[in-house]
Amino acid sequence: MSRHPAGLAVASCILVFGISQVHAEDPPDDNIQFPEEKPRTPVAVIELGDFEPNRVLAQNLAVVLNDNRFLKPMDSSIKVDALRDTYTDEDSEPLGAAEELKRLAEEHVIAYKFSEADTAADTGLIRLHRAKPSPRVLSLSAELAFLLGAARLGERMNDKANLAFRFARSLDPTFKPNTARYLPEIVQAFEAAVKTAPLGKGWIGVNPTPGKAFLDGRDQGDLRTFADLTPGMHVVWMVGADRDTHAIRVDVVAGKLEPIVFEPEPIDEKKRIKRARLALRTAPDSTARAAAMQTLARLLEVKEAILLNESNGKTIVQTWRDQAPGFSALREVKPTEKPADLLEPLLPPKLIVPPRKPDPPKKLPIVVDPRSWYEKPRYQIAGGTVGVVVIGIAIYALASWSRSFFTTGKAGFEQ
Repeated sequence: MSRHPAGLAVASCILVFGISQVHAEDPPDDNIQFPEEKPRTPVAVIELGDFEPNRVLAQNLAVVLNDNRFLKPMDSSIKVDALRDTYTDEDSEPLGAAEELKRLAEEHVIAYKFSEADTAADTGLIRLHRAKPSPRVLSLSAELAFLLGAARLGERMNDKANLAFRFARSLDPTFKPNTARYLPEIVQAFEAAVKTAPLGKGWIGVNPTPGKAFLDGRDQGDLRTFADLTPGMHVVWMVGADRDTHAIRVDVVAGKLEPIVFEPEPIDEKKRIKRARLALRTAPDSTARAAAMQTLARLLEVKEAILLNESNGKTIVQTWRDQAPGFSALREVKPTEKPADLLEPLLPPKLIVPPRKPDPPKKLPIVVDPRSWYEKPRYQIAGGTVGVVVIGIAIYALASWSRSFFTTGKAGFEQ
């Protein structure tokens, strides 16, 4: 038996009362729904200035976006790289090769190496089939066609020379050979050829294929059949935002239809994005710029973007959202600004909670408890406590009496 039965009894009763109070409280509601945060919005960082500090800033913005609660960088590394890479003109390689071949053809014509000149000029024309029919491409094509005619004239192929001369004039109606550079016989043959035209008409038929058609450098849109063509050399370019540029040269014969078959030649995602980025950079006006931005945003699958440009060696920043007004105002990035500061226009507005006015003091109502005194908790607790104490004292007295009895061998109290 415990040496302190009264204390044990008191402690047991207090523990029982405490557990009862805990279980009497309302249990927590397991069905409470906490609001979920919205998915983070991807943001495109578009470098338009071809400016190295902008590329560094774009990388820093990607780090800041990755740590932002509301925004994030794009997931595709292919798309990100396409927005930062150095600008490259797709036509620069074929143009450079054609320029070099033109130089060789000129040297061969002057040196009376007509066979070599024929090969160089013809190869140069073929290289330009991979370049868009820009004014520079058409002008260079006309020069190469003239050199091809000059080479064939030297090879004693007068009919083929006349076809090449007319082809040069068709590509560039303003083209005139340099009389100080070429022999008079060549210049005279060119002038005579462009003043005459073969009899009859021919046709060209192009297979259905994505892209816009250009006949001898002139835009034909979606047209795929070209009628009433002068017999001789013609070239059809097929150009499109989603395909590689390609051209096919054909010899039109009077009274005949010459078929041309273009392959689809689709381009990859990175090249498509780089073309859209270049179109945004070179947009001539605000309307074209808005359309170019929409096209690029669809390819990137974003609705928000940060645009980095350059002016006088300084970074110019602008934001865009797929909602009115679209573009923000252009502004210069200050040296003291951090990358996170550039995200502010794209962040959700901060919630401003107005200070709450204190409630006027209220008079507490006097509540009269209709229950009897023995029904009230405070009296029940007090009575229970007294009972516990009394029971504890009684148990202690009995325990003391028991020890005295066994020690003296006498029952009861000594007198």
